[in-house]
Amino acid sequence: MKPLVRSWCEADLARLRQMVLAGASVSRCSAALNRPTNSVRNQARRMGVPFPGIRAVKATQKMKIAAAERTLSPGSLRYDGSRA
Repeated sequence: MKPLVRSWCEADLARLRQMVLAGASVSRCSAALNRPTNSVRNQARRMGVPFPGIRAVKATQKMKIAAAERTLSPGSLRYDGSRA
């Protein structure tokens, strides 16, 4: 029978901190550490490196997409969105 609670070792904590600071998502960290999503989110918060909220993530993605679109020349995309 599996134990209900698995304690966090120093290596897991260091890996979690590194992944959060690198910008990994909660689901990616939970898969890499083989732990539940809520456990990973709560542990990151306790360590002082919480994951950004979904609104902040979406806002950052929108800003990156807008910046990338500004760098494209106007004639480089066709009407359907494919490259010319």
